[in-house]
Amino acid sequence: KEMRKKESQHPDIRKWELGRNKELIGFNMTLCRKDLLARIKTKQYYTLEECKIILKEVVLRMKVQAEVDLRNLMFLSDFRTEKLYPKPIAMKEVPKELLKGFEDSEEDFELIYGDIETASETVAKANPQKDKEDASVSVDDLLMSKEKLQLVVERVNKNIIKLIDSALLQRKERLLLAGAILEELESVPELKRVQHKMAFDEI
Repeated sequence: KEMRKKESQHPDIRKWELGRNKELIGFNMTLCRKDLLARIKTKQYYTLEECKIILKEVVLRMKVQAEVDLRNLMFLSDFRTEKLYPKPIAMKEVPKELLKGFEDSEEDFELIYGDIETASETVAKANPQKDKEDASVSVDDLLMSKEKLQLVVERVNKNIIKLIDSALLQRKERLLLAGAILEELESVPELKRVQHKMAFDEI
């Protein structure tokens, strides 16, 4: 089964296949982000039900990545404590370039992180004279259910991209911390001797 049957031919729009347990086969967060961005550009948003399936996949991968990274960090931390205690971890200032996310254009960045049109603005565009005729009529009265739902769907699609971006940043921070610990451990004399022996053996 596929999540979508009919779409435009945008190169980044994907048709995810569903497995037996409604998991997305071959799911990848980078490809999913491209897919979502293309859908937002072309206004071919995922439905709320489809967003629920994608969110499940994103959160699952965030969980798996965090578990692996934290397990590795705990091992490195214990090893570091054994060899370098009580010396605190010397975390160098991280260049901003290393913490950058996806290389979005200014237009794409604004599309994702910019303000979403409010319900009032949607009504004003659809009915420019309506609210002037009767100021007592609320936005909820003027806004059709379909338009309300469309605003919610747009927000959810964009928020999934933001969640993916947040997951990438968190993982980079964990890996940079692991790298800092490994760099410190390289200064331990006995580990240097091991590294030297390994290099000699390889020759």
